[in-house]
Amino acid sequence: MAAKPWGHSEIIKEQVKKLKAMKGYSVSAGWFETARYQAAKGVPQQMVGVPIATIAKINEYGASIQRGKTKVIIPARPFMRLAAQSVKKKGPDVTRKLARKIVDGKIDIKQALAQLGMFMEGEIVNSIKNGGWVRNAPSTIKKKGFDKPLIDTAQMWQSVSSKVSEPK
Repeated sequence: MAAKPWGHSEIIKEQVKKLKAMKGYSVSAGWFETARYQAAKGVPQQMVGVPIATIAKINEYGASIQRGKTKVIIPARPFMRLAAQSVKKKGPDVTRKLARKIVDGKIDIKQALAQLGMFMEGEIVNSIKNGGWVRNAPSTIKKKGFDKPLIDTAQMWQSVSSKVSEPK
């Protein structure tokens, strides 16, 4: 006996079931607790072990830091907010394509969310590398040897990662 072909309503029900299965999952991108500055060329000893998220936050919002008798002003370079705007703009198209792959059975929920996380990582890295940020101070340019805000040892942008959290 041949299998009865599915009608449109059965297909739609199955698609809705697959999409509802995503409820409670989430994806995050940025720097997690294990992302810390490593000993490397250009990394001052006092920076080794410092959480990268701490330095990212300082750069995102700016800061005033006292170094001896000198007050150092770090201007805000809102790369995370720029990345969030980009994700908000491009995200619906990306999620639509991923949802289609889930519905078509080409990938599962975790794979789709992992791909969404990689998309988010890419937007953060792009923002770090290509944002139109306030120039570095002349002293910073002299120390680094170039004027590329947010880029020094490259550990910050190289350590951007994402994770998928399952429903509790």
